[in-house]
Amino acid sequence: MQDYNDLFYLIYQPIVNIKNNGTLEILEYEVLLRSQDKRCFPNKKFNEILSSPEKHQMFMKWYFEKLNDVLVRNENINLAINIHPLQWKETIIFDFFYKLKEFSNRIKIELTEHRNFIEFDLDTVFKSRYAELVMLGYNFVIDDVGNGTNDIDFVIKHIEQVSSIKFSILPFRDIKKETLILFIEAWFRLAKQFDKEFVVEGIECKIFSSCLLNMGIRLQQGFLFGEGKSHVASSKKKNFFNFVFINLGSVECLLVF
Repeated sequence: MQDYNDLFYLIYQPIVNIKNNGTLEILEYEVLLRSQDKRCFPNKKFNEILSSPEKHQMFMKWYFEKLNDVLVRNENINLAINIHPLQWKETIIFDFFYKLKEFSNRIKIELTEHRNFIEFDLDTVFKSRYAELVMLGYNFVIDDVGNGTNDIDFVIKHIEQVSSIKFSILPFRDIKKETLILFIEAWFRLAKQFDKEFVVEGIECKIFSSCLLNMGIRLQQGFLFGEGKSHVASSKKKNFFNFVFINLGSVECLLVF
């Protein structure tokens, strides 16, 4: 277990609802895995873990202990937990969430995208796991819509099974703002058509955040909301969270320990 503590740490990034008076309500925190050495997602190391059932099982045990500790100590927070498409074929995922079932009403399961070819029927496997986990009270989110496995076809097939969809602006940084707004508006309309929450993530500046607000998009996520005491949720418990800022290249992010 100590090996994974040496390799990884977790960041909890707030997902906020911006109210009419401009105040922020933290709805939940997305749990982000980071490497101790590069301070970014450990893509290579994580793929190695997924390729080994033994390593995957050890990792999920470490992951469970970290999240369980946070949820036990902090009764007023909700978490969004990312699950890689390749993880759905492993039964360890059901075991992982079964152990967390007492917190299921405080957890959303995010279906992350994957750009490479998957050698199994993701739709069939997900439906099987979904049926098991929804009975335990979990809600699901489709993350990074429009990318990789989370294309429009996958979203339409499963939109009735999820509570919300998320659009990240990060893959679209090189296109014109006007074009990006059209992409966002299309996904926003789709979410409204099916009465689903819609979150835009990757927000790093107030100008773009205000632009989204003018479109009626109040649920936002990004480094913009991980800065300043006013964005830290309160709790009656003295040991709620210890917040520090760490440098992740060109931006700051909120670290919980």
